[in-house]
Amino acid sequence: MPIERPNHQPEASQADELMKFAELKEKGLITDEEFEAKKKQILGL
Repeated sequence: MPIERPNHQPEASQADELMKFAELKEKGLITDEEFEAKKKQILGL
């Protein structure tokens, strides 16, 4: 009998995450340095 898993929202894609943080940077809510650090974290660099 197969194991049923609950339906979860799929995690946001890397592109979606990057777009979200790019928007925050454009609005001046995060610095360029914060954006670059988050980008590296998202991309696993």
